[in-house]
Amino acid sequence: MDQNTLLIAAQLVCDALLFTLIVLLYRRLRCLDQGKSGRLLDALHEGMKLCEDLQRNLQEKAALVEELRTCLQQADAGSSGPYKAKREEALRLLEEGLEPEKISRLTGLPAGEVEVLASLARAEESC
Repeated sequence: MDQNTLLIAAQLVCDALLFTLIVLLYRRLRCLDQGKSGRLLDALHEGMKLCEDLQRNLQEKAALVEELRTCLQQADAGSSGPYKAKREEALRLLEEGLEPEKISRLTGLPAGEVEVLASLARAEESC
């Protein structure tokens, strides 16, 4: 046998195998009764609704983060001195990996403000 004949034989075997798999898949799908396929479609629709809800939720959260960022920038513009230095120190400690509660104790900033700074830092990293 030459190489071409061998390749043609291998191709025929692969074609026969693929045809068999397609026939088996077709028979399997045909065996599904309407109830099972209907439930599958219902589950797919429910999944699509959940994805849409998740997308809306993420968009709302992104808008809130942007609003917080704007408020913090406005607060930064109006603040100076030791308060601004504390916030910069808190950001530095966040980058080092310290927990917000510990940063709050070290800097004297309210724990909620440190949490907001941490959330904004994470949001900026993901952008």
